[in-house]
Amino acid sequence: MEASVARGCGYPEMKVLKWVGRTLREHPNLAVMSPVVVPCFIRIRSPRGATGLTTRVRRFHGARAARHAKAWTPARRFDQNPHVTVAQFMRDLHWAIGSPSLIMEDPESEAILQPERLSTVGDVGAKLESFLEGRNHQRVGYYFEYLVHFWLEKVCGHEMVDQGRQIIEDGRTRGELDFVFRDGEGRLIHLETAVKFYLHLGRDNPTGSHFIGPNSSDHFERKMDRLFGKQLKLAEGLYEEKPFSLPWVKGRIFYHPQHPEVPELPERLNPLHATGAWIRAGELEGWRGWFREECCLPLHKPNWLSEQQTAIQENLVEVDDMIPRLEKHFRNSDQPRLAACMRREGDRWCETQRVFIVSDDWPRLFAKSSCGNRPRQNRS
Repeated sequence: MEASVARGCGYPEMKVLKWVGRTLREHPNLAVMSPVVVPCFIRIRSPRGATGLTTRVRRFHGARAARHAKAWTPARRFDQNPHVTVAQFMRDLHWAIGSPSLIMEDPESEAILQPERLSTVGDVGAKLESFLEGRNHQRVGYYFEYLVHFWLEKVCGHEMVDQGRQIIEDGRTRGELDFVFRDGEGRLIHLETAVKFYLHLGRDNPTGSHFIGPNSSDHFERKMDRLFGKQLKLAEGLYEEKPFSLPWVKGRIFYHPQHPEVPELPERLNPLHATGAWIRAGELEGWRGWFREECCLPLHKPNWLSEQQTAIQENLVEVDDMIPRLEKHFRNSDQPRLAACMRREGDRWCETQRVFIVSDDWPRLFAKSSCGNRPRQNRS
């Protein structure tokens, strides 16, 4: 990658990287501003170059600075993503608010987010599209947060007090508050959100869990320990009024078609959770025996939330074509792939099953990232 320079100033790339990291460390309250500050100084020449830049920012200044650098990779904005439409935004909004919770949550969460309003909210697609315009993150977790933010502020009318606030103690970041707001009754609410996808593995494995993420460094029990042991306590002592802390967790559990029954669920896992299927790359030849549909829709981030619908047959891939493509992919990569099995219903194609395909050596205790041997960062 050519050396990036500050706008019109001639500063070499390394000086810019140091400036970005130093600024974010010294001024943590710039967390919201920094996506605006960073692109004024860093010019990314290509997606490949952006990957290198993100890697270097992470090495010198940590994950948060790297996220801001990565946010400005070309073609990362929602309005530049050909896989995202207004109809998709609306389906995902309904899913983020109205789908089954992944955990056994406090009924107060539903009372505050009011999912019953989905039936009367009408078409807010244009407002939602405008709200999402220019937001750059492809990560599913950030997209989910944006949808919840829109619902809280633009639909429910809650007064936002803090969003994405970094909690710094002794020069170290303890965590980040997702949302702090006042509801219609004037109560101060702290809401922690998460969208998670776990694959059920019946046998014992190095993770110590039977519900493991596609990135095997993440699993259900670890997330619950972090959510209830740390994240929901972050707001304590920060405000004159003690906030009421609640979780809002959505997601899906994927089961292997040979082992669809689970004798016992972990504590806190909602038995009515959304489900899907998963197989290994070496099991692709058995696809037709497990899934009947002739066509599939490859799912690109951030479209991992709601069930898919499309009227454009060209978006679909026949199973006979998809299997060789996936086999080729897994010969060169261990990155998981997600697909929706589609069935024709009238003039549309609708999802009947969602399938994760993972490498044959999944799960590994430490999944390698694209920038080295470190575990991949998760957005919880």
